Amino acid sequence: MRLSTRNAIEPKKDRGLVYKVAYLIKIGKIIHSRRNPSLVKELIKVEFLPEYIDFLQQISRRYIPLKTIRRIKKESSSDKTRHFLYKLCFKFASIKKEECALTLTECMNLGKFYNKGEHSLKRKWSPIERALRRGEEYKLLKYNWIFRNPTDREIKHDKLPVDLFGSIHLPDIKAPLEKKYYKYISKISVTRMYNLSSPKINLPFALEETNSTKPKRGVEVEL
Repeated sequence: MRLSTRNAIEPKKDRGLVYKVAYLIKIGKIIHSRRNPSLVKELIKVEFLPEYIDFLQQISRRYIPLKTIRRIKKESSSDKTRHFLYKLCFKFASIKKEECALTLTECMNLGKFYNKGEHSLKRKWSPIERALRRGEEYKLLKYNWIFRNPTDREIKHDKLPVDLFGSIHLPDIKAPLEKKYYKYISKISVTRMYNLSSPKINLPFALEETNSTKPKRGVEVEL
């Protein structure tokens, strides 16, 4: 694998075009499947070459703030905060926008949260909310809840604070939310707070649409 970079040409200036080719990975031998020659069965003697080190941090800074994400401590072995924030930053790198809005299902897909069978919306949103708070703490993002408009009966029953347009209005949202508000969440709006100094990454699929089905153990592959 090699990486080729070049500096931009500025019109009407005495500048040439400079290319730098760096070899990052060396593969000694590739073994293909006999039944399916297009399927790679094994890679032998994979080596990371010296030039790889020179580009590692540059790639990280351009696309995903890995150093910041790695500093976030895991609260437990099942804490998916770092994974969720990593995939969310990857999402930002692919759309090249400072803001995006995600539904509960899309957030669960990004973070690979497997509690889709859970009936409590609070329990579904809680790990996502915790990850967003940590992201805000580390100045990676800011987020805001987007609520659906409640009915008059719901406003009265749950004593909801609403504005003149009938929308839920929480001027001072304290995390975590009160339990009664989770059922009214429509989406979560997330704003990127770090600089993205690269062209967007073109992905062949949408990260938030990839189903977060828990992988089964003992999957067999015929080669």
